[in-house]
Amino acid sequence: MPASSKQSHYLKPWHFDCRLPKELPDDTPVRGRFVANAIAGSFAAIALTYVGWTYYSQQTLATDTADWNQRIAASALETERLRKVTSDALDGAVRINQAHALVHSPFVVSDFIAEVGRTRPESIRLEMVEQVGGSVYLRGMLRETSQRGSVLLGRYVEELRANPRLAPIFTSIVLTSLERNDVSQNINFEITLKLKVEAAPTAP
Repeated sequence: MPASSKQSHYLKPWHFDCRLPKELPDDTPVRGRFVANAIAGSFAAIALTYVGWTYYSQQTLATDTADWNQRIAASALETERLRKVTSDALDGAVRINQAHALVHSPFVVSDFIAEVGRTRPESIRLEMVEQVGGSVYLRGMLRETSQRGSVLLGRYVEELRANPRLAPIFTSIVLTSLERNDVSQNINFEITLKLKVEAAPTAP
């Protein structure tokens, strides 16, 4: 019996429980406001960071743009000089190529005109011989009826095509224009001769 009373003595709490749970305030609303404020603060921080980064990016872009505009303005004169030098160099290259073609051509203009004039019918008058790019144009007139003039010019073109001195340097010889001048009653014509690349008429 004494042993049982001694054991029950040690089972009692070692201090008095002074809590009054029914009188303590409810802290659930406090925890809810804290969580809501934390979330709102996080969104506010993210928004401020985004705004700050956007402002920084715009300022950096504006600074870079102003810097490049200043560099472009400073180098505008040099750019214009470089453009002029490049244009002059290209023009010089074209002249060199033309001179090279003239020097290495096996057929000179004087021989060409002499051959065209030698084979020309008496009624056909040549008024202009012009070379533009890879073509040579023979322009002239004749005083004949339209039908007879067409026949004469057709024969003349055929003779030019068959000419052994002209055939090697032209890929085609065609009558490209034939019209009557109502004022002078003459027939104006144009014959186009397409040059081969490797053989262009040159000055003597």
